[in-house]
Amino acid sequence: MADLSTIDQIKTAEAAADDGSQASRGPLHPLAVWKRLRRDKVAVFGGFLVIFFVLMAALAPVLAPYPPKDRDASRRVEPPYWLDAPRYGKTVAADAPRHVLGLDTSGSDILSRVIFGARTSLMVGVAVVTLASLIGITLGALAGYIGGGVDATIMRFVDMLLAFPFLILAIAVISIFPQTTVFHIALVLGLTSWPGICRLMRAQVMATRELDFVNAARALGAGHGAIVIRHVLPNCIAPVIIWYTAGIAGAIMSEASLSFLGFGDPESLSWGSMIDNGLRKANFPTEWWPVAFPAAALAMLVLAFNLLGDGLQDAINPKLKK
Repeated sequence: MADLSTIDQIKTAEAAADDGSQASRGPLHPLAVWKRLRRDKVAVFGGFLVIFFVLMAALAPVLAPYPPKDRDASRRVEPPYWLDAPRYGKTVAADAPRHVLGLDTSGSDILSRVIFGARTSLMVGVAVVTLASLIGITLGALAGYIGGGVDATIMRFVDMLLAFPFLILAIAVISIFPQTTVFHIALVLGLTSWPGICRLMRAQVMATRELDFVNAARALGAGHGAIVIRHVLPNCIAPVIIWYTAGIAGAIMSEASLSFLGFGDPESLSWGSMIDNGLRKANFPTEWWPVAFPAAALAMLVLAFNLLGDGLQDAINPKLKK
C-alpha cells in the first residue's frame, strides 16, 4: 500500500489539475466577463449594432420592401423620395412608387439590396473566420504543444504566408477560378487568413503547457490528447474569442475589398459590388446615393464588430485596460 505522503501528493496533484481545468469558473466565467463588459457603454453599443445587423439579415425577406433583384431600367439611379428629383435631372411620374434610399445603377431598390447585403457580409465573415480558426487553432496547438520539428515546420510555413501581402495573396489564389463567386472569395479568405490565429494559439499553448496543473495532469498519467483538450485549450480560449470577433470585421472588409476590385459576381448582393457599380456606372459624386448607403452600412457593421472586440478584450483581460 502507498504511504500517507504518497496519497497526499496524489490528492494535491488531482486538486491542481482540477483547478486548472476549472479556471473558467474564475475571472473568465461568462457571467464575470458579462458583468465587466456591460459596464463598457461603447462595447454595449457595438453589441447592439451587431444584434441589429444580425436581425436585419435574418429577417431580410420580411424587412426588404422589394425583391432585391427586381429592376426598372427606365428609372436607373433615381434619387431617394426625400430629394428633389428634377434637381438631379430625373423625372418621376406622379403615380410611380418612390424609394426610401433611391434606386441603383440597374434600377433596383437600394434599401432592399443593402438589407440583403447584410446577410451576405455576415455569412462571409463568420464562414471565413470559422474556417481560419479551425486551421489556425489546430496547427497552432500542435506547434506549441509538440514543439521541435513539428513547430519549426508549421511556423516556417506561417512565415512564408505572412511574407506576402494578404490581399495580393488572396487575389493570386482567387485568379485560379475561372468564375469567382462569393463562395470562392470566402473559401480563399478562410484558407489564407489563418496564420495570425495560428501564431497566437502557439504562443498561448507554449505558455500553458508548463503550468502546474498541466504537469499534474501529466504526472497522473493523462494522455497528450486529454491534456490538450481538457486542460490546455480551455485556458487558451480567451484570446481566441477576441480574435474571432475582430476577425469577422476584417473578413467583411476583405470580402468587400475584393468585390470592389471586381472579383466576384457584379450582380451579387455584396456591399462591395454595390459600391463598385455605383462608382463606375453612376455620375458620382453628383449621384451619390448608390455609393453612400452601402458604404455606410459596411462602415457601421465593421465598426460594430471592432467596438465589441475591443470591449471583449478589456472584459476578458481587465489588467490590459488602460
